[in-house]
Amino acid sequence: MSNTYISTTNKISKRIVQSIGKFWQDHENEDFQVNIEDECIKCHSFILASCSEFFRSLLRSNMKEKLEMKVDLQNIPMNIFQLILKTLYTGCELLTKDNVLEVWSAVHQLQIDCLIEHCEDFAIVNVSIETLETYKKQAEFLQCDRFGEEVFPFILENFMSIRKTETFYHLDVQEMTKLIESDKLVVGSEDDVLYSIYDWVSYGDLTTPNVQKSDGRSMATTDMTSAKEYVANVSVVNDKDSNKREQNASALAQENSSALSQENSSALSQENSSALSQENSSALSQENSSALSQENSSALSQENSSVLSQENSTALSQSQKSDDRSQYLLQLVNSTRYYLLSEACIRKLLLHTLTLSNARAKNILYEALLSKSSNNPNRYWPAAATHRDTSFSEHVGIMFSSVAQAFSFQRQMWFQISELKIFSRNSKYIDHNGQLYGCINYNNKKAVFHFCNGIWLGVFLSPTEANLLLSHEKCIYFFTSGNKIERFKPDIPTAKPDQFTHYIEDAQYAMSFHQKILVFGSCNSNSEACTQVISWDPEPDVWTHVVDLYFTADNMTSFHDEQHTYLLDQNGHLYRLENSETIQLTFIQKIWSFRALLKGAVLFKNTLYVCGYFPKSGNYTPEIKNVYSSLTYIHMPLGGSHFIPFTICKTFLS
Repeated sequence: MSNTYISTTNKISKRIVQSIGKFWQDHENEDFQVNIEDECIKCHSFILASCSEFFRSLLRSNMKEKLEMKVDLQNIPMNIFQLILKTLYTGCELLTKDNVLEVWSAVHQLQIDCLIEHCEDFAIVNVSIETLETYKKQAEFLQCDRFGEEVFPFILENFMSIRKTETFYHLDVQEMTKLIESDKLVVGSEDDVLYSIYDWVSYGDLTTPNVQKSDGRSMATTDMTSAKEYVANVSVVNDKDSNKREQNASALAQENSSALSQENSSALSQENSSALSQENSSALSQENSSALSQENSSALSQENSSVLSQENSTALSQSQKSDDRSQYLLQLVNSTRYYLLSEACIRKLLLHTLTLSNARAKNILYEALLSKSSNNPNRYWPAAATHRDTSFSEHVGIMFSSVAQAFSFQRQMWFQISELKIFSRNSKYIDHNGQLYGCINYNNKKAVFHFCNGIWLGVFLSPTEANLLLSHEKCIYFFTSGNKIERFKPDIPTAKPDQFTHYIEDAQYAMSFHQKILVFGSCNSNSEACTQVISWDPEPDVWTHVVDLYFTADNMTSFHDEQHTYLLDQNGHLYRLENSETIQLTFIQKIWSFRALLKGAVLFKNTLYVCGYFPKSGNYTPEIKNVYSSLTYIHMPLGGSHFIPFTICKTFLS
């Protein structure tokens, strides 16, 4: 359709509206009367019926209003109806920030769909921190779900400001959960999310008085004021012994429970006594007051008993309502990224009254605290450890070839990282407890470096070359020539590495598996490809044969989910590793029909990313129930290092 035709059509529409407006101004052929506030307005039934479902239904009926051609309107101010009528005749703008609420209600009553949508659009466009509460209440009253959906991104973006207003405390648990789970929530850190949850749950408690701020807004405060301020004044839990932490928390819970019970009992007694005194003094006549002074309290009239009953019933209802929020604590905490909390935040919240009274929420926080001191060599990110899209950090896979590159799982693209200088193509790299380490072999020696504060720092030299390296618990292990293993402790970089000996011929792959290390090496067999799997427990230095596999471990990789470890070979054979009384390996299925050069794999948000070099054609299995929901190939250049799952600061991704 040409622009000329559209322009002509718009001109015709505009002329028709102008003609209708002039017809209205001349008051010709007005056949209907609307009575509001003892005044009458003459108008045209055709205009009303064509725009308003209310008037259309009225004029199609056999009601008195139809017969008399007039109607009395209630609950709509005269000036608002005149403004609506003018808009229907002329198409003029009718909304301002001062009248939008009245117009919105009126057009809902009159069922004028086009103006209902216009009011919704106006509220959505003009929403602000100051107007959010008012518009939100109006939308909920008018059952406008669209407003909540359209404004949700605004709440996500301005969460930290809204969190300081009454609007935040009036959110329901579904809205809170939706906010907390969103990848688009903008917060300074995950600590802010947890503090917000605790303040929201605490809001409305009977021990929480409402204090009017100078700007007139009512803010909820307690003796602790807010979760953040309360916990800042509490001594932290000793982390040396987790059992001791549990005992301390339990003892403190009992102590706080007893103190809180006495305090609430005393406060409630005083409050009820005062309320009862005021209620009786105002409601009772002198005659009843005299009767009240007698020993028998039956002198209270039925009226006063009813008033007192209603008062107590209301107080009880409010108490139950406020107490109900504590039941949502576990649901909300479980919806957060609790593995990303700071250790200080976790320790503080462990001593909060709400935590002490909720064993399951407390266990989640202890689990998060434990993760701070444990290494995650497998680099699986559960939902509770996944950074938001708005975070300062991002989940990537790093690969080193001629340059350092990072593949962003969020943005599905490669980025070059100029800060990560490449030593040589023969270098090997690993992630150890969130830190990047590199190893260079040269002249039958190796040098190990740590990437820290944007530069590579040397940590130790060794007279042997490294064939394999892996991170396990708090150490880095190097499989070197001569069937030797060196164990380096990054926490004690000046300590001499421990030395071990192994008897595996041609160790091709090694991985951390619970408290043990699994080593994959060639074995003597008539088969073309045979791999022996050996389990090694470094502390007692015990080696145990697990199983022989009839494929080569060369060019093999692994990935993990919350429960299992998986092995994947170049031909697409997928196995599940399980640790019960013995280590068991179960074949799942062959997930592709070709041969690939594998550099690494990672499961991220139920998508299996496999990095390497793949042929242009071939069949593959896009989904395996309970393993992955989709499969993505990440092509990388030949000669590159292994694909390393890592969490990196977004400033490196340019």
